[in-house]
Amino acid sequence: MSMKIMSFSGIISTFRYSLISMEGFQKPNPEDKDYIRFSCSENILLHGVTVYGSLDDNGEYDTRVELCSDDAKSVLDSNFTRLNTNRRQHMYEVMFSKPVSLKSGKQFSVSVHMRGPPTKLGYGGKMDCTSDGVSFHFMNKSGCRTTVEKGQIPGLLYTLAPEKKGKWIV
Repeated sequence: MSMKIMSFSGIISTFRYSLISMEGFQKPNPEDKDYIRFSCSENILLHGVTVYGSLDDNGEYDTRVELCSDDAKSVLDSNFTRLNTNRRQHMYEVMFSKPVSLKSGKQFSVSVHMRGPPTKLGYGGKMDCTSDGVSFHFMNKSGCRTTVEKGQIPGLLYTLAPEKKGKWIV
């Protein structure tokens, strides 16, 4: 089960957490990153991720998102942005520099590094989510505070991609 939201641009959002905690997600080390591993059942274009915002009235974050291929251990795309958040809005989109082609059945990792005040966190996470006919399987990355069950990176932003032989990056 997963919540699906489609934007006017046709980008689909899949969310893996069912609840949001207002307790705060403080990093023990400001250099720590949040990671989640996943695979998908269909070829997609991954545009970005959603992240939780600040517990405070206003929070500013220097945010880097990075997508890696688990098998090749290579960085497929990364992007840096300054994210301004407020207490009333729970989630924010952080986009990659360009949509990245992902092949079904392969494993990928997304990392997010947010420098700023404590954030909200999700819990009640699902290992398997389906949106618009695409099934996502989420896995933990050892030693990371974000897990399938709770943490940051509540969702993925994607579109279905037309399959063209030889055009898939990974």
